[in-house]
Order: sequence, then structure tokens, then C-alpha cells
Amino acid sequence: MKYSIQGRFKDLVLLGSKIVANSIVHTALLLKKAVIESVTLMLSTGAI
Repeated sequence: MKYSIQGRFKDLVLLGSKIVANSIVHTALLLKKAVIESVTLMLSTGAI
């Protein structure tokens, strides 16, 4: 019984860290896209 609970806890931790890693990557990609778009916009309007 104790072993299965520990195994389940490990699975939950692994799943949680996977989700966190995925969301960090996703957020980074969104930020990168937003920065590129705003820089492109500034360049096209001649703000820089």
C-alpha cells in the first residue's frame, strides 16, 4: 500500500513538472512572438 502511494506521488510530481515545463516553454514562445511583432510594427512605422 505504502509503495503504491509513493509511486503515485512520483507520477504526480513528474506530471506536474512536465506541465510546468510545457507552460514555461509556451509562455516563452508567446513572449518571443509578441516581441518580434512589436519590433516589426515599430520598424514598419519608423518609430526606431
